[in-house]
Amino acid sequence: MKRLAIFFFYDADGIVDRYVGHFLHELKKNTAHLLVVCNGEVTAQGREILLKNADDLLVRENSGFDIWAYKSGLEYLTWEKIAHYDELVLCNFTVFGPLYPFEEMFSEMEKRQLDFWGITKFNKVSYDPFGTICYNYIPEHLQSNFIAVRKKLFTSREYRSFWEKMPPVVTYQEAIGKYEAIFTKKFADLGYTWDTYVKMDDLKDAATQPLLLCTYDLVRNRRCPIIKRRMFFQSHFDILNETDGTNCRRTMDYIVKHCEYDSDMIWENLLRCVHMNDIKCAMNLNYILPANFCGAPSQSRTALIFHLHFADQIPYCREYIANMPENADIYIGTTSESNRKAILSACENLTRGQLTVRVTPNRGRDMGTLLIEFKKEVSRYDYICFAHDKKAGQVKPRSIGTAFRDKCFENTLGSREYVQNIIRTFDENPRLGMLTVPPPNHGPYHFTLKDAWSVNFTQVQEWAKKLRLKCPMAPEKMPVAPLGSFFWFRAEAFKTLLDYPWRYEEFPQEPLADDGTMLHALERLRPFAVQHDGFYSAWVMNDDYARTEFNNTHFMLSECVRAIDSRAGSFQGVIIELQALGRSL
Repeated sequence: MKRLAIFFFYDADGIVDRYVGHFLHELKKNTAHLLVVCNGEVTAQGREILLKNADDLLVRENSGFDIWAYKSGLEYLTWEKIAHYDELVLCNFTVFGPLYPFEEMFSEMEKRQLDFWGITKFNKVSYDPFGTICYNYIPEHLQSNFIAVRKKLFTSREYRSFWEKMPPVVTYQEAIGKYEAIFTKKFADLGYTWDTYVKMDDLKDAATQPLLLCTYDLVRNRRCPIIKRRMFFQSHFDILNETDGTNCRRTMDYIVKHCEYDSDMIWENLLRCVHMNDIKCAMNLNYILPANFCGAPSQSRTALIFHLHFADQIPYCREYIANMPENADIYIGTTSESNRKAILSACENLTRGQLTVRVTPNRGRDMGTLLIEFKKEVSRYDYICFAHDKKAGQVKPRSIGTAFRDKCFENTLGSREYVQNIIRTFDENPRLGMLTVPPPNHGPYHFTLKDAWSVNFTQVQEWAKKLRLKCPMAPEKMPVAPLGSFFWFRAEAFKTLLDYPWRYEEFPQEPLADDGTMLHALERLRPFAVQHDGFYSAWVMNDDYARTEFNNTHFMLSECVRAIDSRAGSFQGVIIELQALGRSL
């Protein structure tokens, strides 16, 4: 078939990521002419990428979503020129792919006697949640990320009239209701035949949108060549309404292991455009690692940077410092000469590597030790563990703070085997930038389940501007931050944070407030700096502590659901109540 394609592209910053260039390159192999329609501006580099893979580029104002981009493309090409082709493809940037060659898809679909077709479809919903659909419900329909139309249809009066009489589209809901949701039914009712490339009839009752919620099945068992970008940042309420939350991670794992598709292109786009909390939830970015077993030790260069202020904590801290690899270098900052001598005496035989203990100003606490005192040493290593003595003396009774301290140490330096497993996790995940202990949720720390920002969001925003960080940040989305300031990090992932010219004088003087200080803001800033540098952050626990965490979390959740269910009456009602509760909080 002589095939014409119109590809719609939009990016808020006008950046064209590699996944777009790859998609266009593979699409061009199967088309005689490829036009890219870009809503809004595109950078000079982005324009070069688009024109390298397409025959023509139309840049227009950012209005009308995909539907008016397609309409503009059709008008730009003219109906007379379009009539010279056998098939017209309208597709867009909202998917990653192809995971499998487009050649096999087009070859298969050429065998089918159809008037139009798509890769996947959206199943019927008996009502209209948008209030914009003329049928007052969502009909079964092809998804607008990829629709191919044959000559019989696109040369018809009905098809041309559909586009020429297209009303203005202002909202997303209108874009759905005036195009995607009605296109299939409208032309099927006129007698035109259609189908999907991926066989999906058996999924009518499986999910409203199988491409979003049954992706693992579609990719693994049905050779679906695309996945939706939105799978990585959709509402977790929506995920739990129809799935157990494993679909995205299982799909990504399968792509990495079985598809000839560079999954790093996915990470590149997500880390630039998507909030880290959304990626973490979708991808289940939680690593549960063995505490008492490990494989062959990693050859990566590792170090420990430690802040130790309280002399009475030296024996306790030494037990965990001893779990670093035997050749690791150890850097410790402390605030007095007497502490320095005591630390040297306690730790002198802990490593075959370098042991350095320095006296630092009593400003900035652990932040000063990492960001100023030992910042130059970071670049010598692949991965660094950062920890400090932690008393959390502001909470009473003392057992509350002690439990938080133990949680941090056990899940950062719990055993030598566990440390080796953390290091190997970094080795195996090149986009992993920071591993941090999950936030505390016992005693008065339960507030972190509601708002881990506490009173620090505005100050974090201010510091993000100073560091010129470019990644999404929102008060309603929790930071994947090391509350407690214990974490492992990849040296490359802290480049922006360490390049800033920090000074001890910038840090507030002692005594510090319990919250809302510069140090509390920087604690929450870290994952955004990591993301800006192109890496993701995740939680880590050892398998022994995970038993406690799971038990505590399940207890708290069951109590919440029990209270809500008494008036909601169903799981769906519980979800609705939780959504309302989340909005009110």
